[in-house]
Amino acid sequence: MKEEFLHDNLFAIQQTQCQIRVTTEFSDSLPPIVGPRYGINFALKVLVQNAIDAMGSGGTLTFRTGFRNPQEDNSYRVVVFLDIQDSGTGIAAEIAEVLGKQPYRTTKREGTGLGVYSVKRFMQLHQGDLTFFRNEDGSRGTTFRLMFTQP
Repeated sequence: MKEEFLHDNLFAIQQTQCQIRVTTEFSDSLPPIVGPRYGINFALKVLVQNAIDAMGSGGTLTFRTGFRNPQEDNSYRVVVFLDIQDSGTGIAAEIAEVLGKQPYRTTKREGTGLGVYSVKRFMQLHQGDLTFFRNEDGSRGTTFRLMFTQP
């Protein structure tokens, strides 16, 4: 699965004229996740393309996986996460307030404003979620986190 994921998404990165360095931090033992493969691939393509756009002429794109046990946050389900972290320009506060909550909100000249919104709705439909935050290490850019729950 990891190899297929990388192959599909690295192809999109290779088609750009940007100098993008890709790093991975994959957990060795992840439980299975819920959701149709096509929808997960769609979510990844949207988030990877947004990261490429945010980085402009280049930067670092990091893919990270992990999971939280129910005991860690007093929840009743294991949560598997996939982070897509870029070193781009970050998200303006006024966009961050509505991103994923309202359709048709975009900063891209040719964007529809449906990408992140559709990803968030897809994740919620399958008992997951999409969140985003400024990079925790203080660097420029944004991390989008796909969260999958177990059945």
